[in-house]
Amino acid sequence: MTILPQSPVSPQITGHHQNPVIHFRPVSSFDQLRDELIDIIENDRLTTVFQPIIDLMTGKVYAYEALCRIKGDTRFENIEALFQSARKHNLTASLEKCCRERALEAMGKFNPECPVALNVCPSVLMMADPHTHIPYLYEELIRMRDRVIIELTERFYIQDYDRLVETVEFFRRKGFKIALDDLGAGFTRLKLLSQIQPNIIKIDRFLITDIHKSTKKQMLVDAIVSFCRKMSSLVVAEGIESADELDTVMNMKIDLAQGFYLCRPSETLQACAPAVQSWIEKKVREMSDPVETSLRANAIGGLMNPARPIDVSSILKSVMENFSGEEKISALPVVEGNRPVGIIQKNTMYYKLGQPNGYALFSNKPVQRIMERALVFESNTPLEEVARTVLKRSQKEVYDAVIVVKNGAYAGIVEIHQLLHGITEQKIQLAMQANPLTGLPGNNLIEEQIVRHLNQNRIFAVLYIDLDHFKPFNDNFGFFKGDQAIRFLAGLIKDAVARWDETGGFVGHVGGDDFVAVCRAGEVECLCDSIISNFDRGIRELHDPVTIGQGYYISRNRSGQTEQFPLLSVSIAVVTSENRRFESYGHLVSVASEVKKKVKTLPGSRYYIDTRQQ
Repeated sequence: MTILPQSPVSPQITGHHQNPVIHFRPVSSFDQLRDELIDIIENDRLTTVFQPIIDLMTGKVYAYEALCRIKGDTRFENIEALFQSARKHNLTASLEKCCRERALEAMGKFNPECPVALNVCPSVLMMADPHTHIPYLYEELIRMRDRVIIELTERFYIQDYDRLVETVEFFRRKGFKIALDDLGAGFTRLKLLSQIQPNIIKIDRFLITDIHKSTKKQMLVDAIVSFCRKMSSLVVAEGIESADELDTVMNMKIDLAQGFYLCRPSETLQACAPAVQSWIEKKVREMSDPVETSLRANAIGGLMNPARPIDVSSILKSVMENFSGEEKISALPVVEGNRPVGIIQKNTMYYKLGQPNGYALFSNKPVQRIMERALVFESNTPLEEVARTVLKRSQKEVYDAVIVVKNGAYAGIVEIHQLLHGITEQKIQLAMQANPLTGLPGNNLIEEQIVRHLNQNRIFAVLYIDLDHFKPFNDNFGFFKGDQAIRFLAGLIKDAVARWDETGGFVGHVGGDDFVAVCRAGEVECLCDSIISNFDRGIRELHDPVTIGQGYYISRNRSGQTEQFPLLSVSIAVVTSENRRFESYGHLVSVASEVKKKVKTLPGSRYYIDTRQQ
């Protein structure tokens, strides 16, 4: 009777074939995983699920990410373990190809209206035909370039950065969108970010998890978002798993979000959870309130310095070290967790330590011994309100710095001289050529903004926005309604651009019903969609019920003849410096005029983006 070993075995035959000796060796876990990996690839044991990426300006799906899952029982703990095994056995390309085939099959089945992000390892992206040097992946995806986003994942060390940059640029020139996954997860991704310009950048879930509880995470993510804005890249917050995390990233003006709280991966195409989408829409309305918009545009948060705070448990000796690294700071905030509890003024500290035996008495004492009560303001507090509160303090305290918070969490400090300078600059800017109807800057400041962007070789977009058939509307409904329509459009554009490009957005009023916006260029169609959808929804209130019911009104055209005109609509002509270089302000205006003529031929509220390269 033969007793088989309890662990799996495989035979190995040695000796002469007439009298073979059969040895048995246990099959290692390594071998088992290799065999299962091959079985998964060869026997179609992968399936695709989709997780939506949600636009935080609308609550709707911006794109889907295709994720692969193993069908049936498996020894692999998760998909990451599967790819790690593929790397060890030099099967990454085969595994990724299998995943893509399943994803493309699912896309063919569901035909999603939004693009789908496909995860691609940089080494696979660079694999090319040895004769033509054309990447294999290009031949595979070229017919779907408008429907897919190439999402670069970092599954192992990148050896040839120069070649990767060239390959990414090749795909970009061919019309593909590029996303960079898990920014913040390692130095390699930061190096990659510095060498390519992704259309979309996904912030690693580590930085998003419990971000509402961590000032440091908020400061780091805020810096990443600011950097991405300057590169005209959209930002995705990955791993949203709670309402608090979602609220925080929306307050930080992050463009897109993804995570279980919004929608779990599914084998079918799903939208954002209805309750969450309703909450996002409500949040956007609150943030778009005209009063709130005005506060944000002239708020203390725009002046703050994110100085490193002092923990309440620190001793004064460590505070001295912090001040030595912040020579231009006159005060440092004291926090408990991420909530400010006081402030230490540099002059007060050195006065205490400078007294006889002061250093011996105070250097090892807790900061509570000399910290003072601080004025704390939410970041959206208007500068004028801050100034009024500061001036009510005693003469001794009037020049002390103030603390800025976002939703109660520490964000930065503002020196009083910064506050005074900010108010002065604000008044000067508002006084210069402000349109009496909208308060927006006029033609000279518009030109200065565009020329500055051109001189700095920045990638930016210019939107020329105006109302369609405004004169007959004005003639039919009266000048008061006409002024209301212009003010409504002005406020709408200001709010949309402020949300879209918090750091560099600009809106000017050329005159009449003509406006100009200057902002970041990446995915600018999202901004146009937001302006148009909000305009079409709100402009109905300026028409009477009869006009709304029949969908038109009768007025005289420019030739004096009676004509039917539809409800007011808006046209947006867009030019960007992404694909072409403008030699001068006049050159840009000339091109924009051509685009404006084009969009004016389209019915209803429309936008048209110039994609020509010369």
